[in-house]
Amino acid sequence: GLGTEDTPIFPNMHEASALLVGSTLTAVDYVLSGKAKHALSLGGGLHHGFRGKASGFCVYNDSAVAIKYIQEKYGLRVLYVDTDAHHGDGVQWAFYDDPNVCTFSIHETGRYLFPGTGNINERGHGAGYGYSFNIPVDAFTEDESWLDAYTQALREIADFFRPDVIL
Repeated sequence: GLGTEDTPIFPNMHEASALLVGSTLTAVDYVLSGKAKHALSLGGGLHHGFRGKASGFCVYNDSAVAIKYIQEKYGLRVLYVDTDAHHGDGVQWAFYDDPNVCTFSIHETGRYLFPGTGNINERGHGAGYGYSFNIPVDAFTEDESWLDAYTQALREIADFFRPDVIL
């Protein structure tokens, strides 16, 4: 939560965090309205935040907010791809039972690294079972093997899920 070692409270925290979420939503609108083919929100990727709970330096989870926004405004199926060294736990758990969101996270194993989640047996729940994919890799995995795992998995997951949009 807030005020912890990994999510310290700072002046204008809400305003700064809300601006980051807004920039991600602006990027979504640019792409989905046809103003841009691709977009990047450099301040985004705050994938550890939970509804009602900050975590891992993430006050708000802009990716989870963007996915919900895409669902409600555009009615689209979303494939979320997370390539951060840490497991994208906040996004995964936000949509763990949602068959219209597929999460794919390739990250360092949680054996030694925060948040300690993202195991291969975390596959989803209820209607969302089978729509959560995790590839935990060991620290110091070589670039070529990481790229091979990522490329093959992304191709297979996208073919399986058939998303309308990838975030």
